[in-house]
Amino acid sequence: MTYIEPDYWATFSAPLTEHTINQLFSVFTQFFQTRPPRIHLLFQSTGGSVGDGIALYNFFRSAPVPITAYNVGNVASIATISYLGASTRVCSAYGMFMLHRPSNQIRFNARTADLARDSLRLDEDRMSAILADRSNLPDAMWMDHDTDLIISPALALSSGIATEIGEWLPPAGSKIFNIVTH
Repeated sequence: MTYIEPDYWATFSAPLTEHTINQLFSVFTQFFQTRPPRIHLLFQSTGGSVGDGIALYNFFRSAPVPITAYNVGNVASIATISYLGASTRVCSAYGMFMLHRPSNQIRFNARTADLARDSLRLDEDRMSAILADRSNLPDAMWMDHDTDLIISPALALSSGIATEIGEWLPPAGSKIFNIVTH
């Protein structure tokens, strides 16, 4: 009789920083060694740096094991882009997404202002390309808003940000890994 590894269940609730995504990378690469059929990730994040969020998106996309990400409350800012990297994306009936265009609150002198503007434009282009590739969110919704774009579960499903509405429900007896990011 052949043993079949069960699905893995994990939780991640943190802003996306180099430290927190490295913690997630570390745990997931350990998971990959045992080749579970699927990894289920409760994903809760207020966002963070664009570069870190896009790195997490690419990590999810290239994972050797299918990943199901669950929005159980709030996935915001660049974390919404990261979430799009999961092969299956589930949003709780009470979940919510938020998107906004990249911004930089740092004050710049005249010499660095052009570089900052170019960097923001590049970040916006990268985010737009991922949204276009992984969802059908109308460009006008993303590009024409001046403030935060709040996305309900129904809009997330109809636009392809979420692939289904459902809840994070590990089967009884499942081992749940908490990705601690202290």
